[in-house]
Amino acid sequence: MNRSTRRRPILRIVLAAGAACAALAAIAVAAIVFLPSFFVQDAVYDNVPSKASCADVPTTETVEQVIRDFPEIGDADPILIDRCDGAIIEIQVADHSTREDVEDYLKTNGKYEKSTGWWWRSVPIAIRNV
Repeated sequence: MNRSTRRRPILRIVLAAGAACAALAAIAVAAIVFLPSFFVQDAVYDNVPSKASCADVPTTETVEQVIRDFPEIGDADPILIDRCDGAIIEIQVADHSTREDVEDYLKTNGKYEKSTGWWWRSVPIAIRNV
């Protein structure tokens, strides 16, 4: 068996391994690009974004009135965030435990809609881990 005959199977193995690595890399990139951003925000950044559309966003004045009544929950800090021609409430939390406390409160005093996220007194809520 000469040297060139031995190199062909090795070359085929190297090419197949390279093709497999390229395919895995393409799948990984596709998964990252096409994963819903909500999942990434939740799982990676520990955030719960509001998915309310511009048509659902209340006026800034409405949010200013409502935000005053939001209860103190740990170190959670509710702030007004301008969105579209209105505003939403963004509750900034320092850790996952506080996020859970805020969500526990919203479970009994607000509502969660799969298509838009958390709502409290007709105002969309976003939770952001800062």
